[in-house]
Amino acid sequence: MHLTRKTSVLLFISTVVALCFVELWVVTAPAFPPNTALFAAIVTADLLVGVPLLFYALVVRPYRLSPTTIAPIFLLAFMLARFILPPTDRQYLDMASFLLVLVELTVLSVLLWRARRIAQHYQQVRPQSIYFSDALESSISVGVGNHPAIKLFMIEFVLLFLALFGWFLNYHTFDSHAKVFTYHRKSLYPIVFLVFLLLMIFETIGLHLLIQHWSSLVAWILTTASIYGLLWMIGEFNALRLLPIVLADETLHLRSGFRWSATVRLMDIVDIHRPKRNAIKFPDYLSFARAAEPQMVLVLKHPVRVFGLFGREKEVSHIGLFLDDVNTFRAALDQRRQAIQSKAP
Repeated sequence: MHLTRKTSVLLFISTVVALCFVELWVVTAPAFPPNTALFAAIVTADLLVGVPLLFYALVVRPYRLSPTTIAPIFLLAFMLARFILPPTDRQYLDMASFLLVLVELTVLSVLLWRARRIAQHYQQVRPQSIYFSDALESSISVGVGNHPAIKLFMIEFVLLFLALFGWFLNYHTFDSHAKVFTYHRKSLYPIVFLVFLLLMIFETIGLHLLIQHWSSLVAWILTTASIYGLLWMIGEFNALRLLPIVLADETLHLRSGFRWSATVRLMDIVDIHRPKRNAIKFPDYLSFARAAEPQMVLVLKHPVRVFGLFGREKEVSHIGLFLDDVNTFRAALDQRRQAIQSKAP
């Protein structure tokens, strides 16, 4: 019987949870004598050997994942063993601690080697890529894999990077004939962003001061989560500036930060008109505008696939756009479309 990936992961988690409850019950059972070397060895082996092997059998091997994915599972098993075993029965766990160091060094070496490979591939494909994020995604897929979790990690990493360093970056393309159009300056998004940023800062401070009276740990956990949310929001704000709409050759590259992305062939655009009031009700309509009303709607001959955050996908044939210079964009778009039509036989 072939299990789906979700079923395999759920089976692994439920088995590990059940194993931990059994081990914990055995450890705390009054009938079991303390300081038993055999019992300590069995519990240690169950967790440090059994859990990684179970993960390999249920998840890694069936779906051909990288063996390095076992490393965090081994670390988790080591932490569970330290939690379950009493301090007096951790002699075998302490002996196995050198394996943890070995695993960490191995993973670090693999990551450094793959980081070098990713950097080399990025330098090769960046000149042909419209956006730095496309080149980075392609390079990470070559170096690490194309797993959805890896893509999610990449977006999280890029957003945090943009939150800290995006202020010092500017959009750059190697295509000298490409036309670049921004969409963040004249919209209300900068104002909305600033308001939400200030509200989250004041809320984080107030919530921390309130909760620390009951639990300092919970207060810092919530504060850390709020700071992460702030950085995520700042990174997305910088992404609006660094991921503009680009008209290159016979293709229109659409972006709305990291929220939505699409690539449209100019020959597939059959009409451009002002948005209608009931357009938002159409199932094949999607607006790329952020905190602004769309100024135009692209009508496509065939539906295109639009990609969003967290693996969301949607097929649309009507796309609403807001641009800082809509007249220049419309003129450039019409000029490119006319040039394509003149070449057609």
